[in-house]
Amino acid sequence: MDDGNGSFLRFAIEELDDLRKKYPKSKGVFRVGEELEIRGSKFRVKEISPFGIKLKLLIWAANRIQEGEKAIAELERLKESRSEALRISSEILEQAEQERLDAE
Repeated sequence: MDDGNGSFLRFAIEELDDLRKKYPKSKGVFRVGEELEIRGSKFRVKEISPFGIKLKLLIWAANRIQEGEKAIAELERLKESRSEALRISSEILEQAEQERLDAE
């Protein structure tokens, strides 16, 4: 349950039963609009009903940062590959030029 300070509190089953008895009209331990993190993914509670909780998946900054870091690493790899290809091409051209001069 949200403690109101951005953290979750854990309840023992007995404590939950006591809370359910104390607040019979409560819709549960979550609130609409509350953000949850489950297995590394963030969700926002959209609706609470007797049938369950509807969650909306949130794309959050950490995922975006991780995707950006992967893209940057791939660009660096491609840049290194391009530099290596240019170096090899230059060597081949120099070798061909030297062979041409030697043939003359």
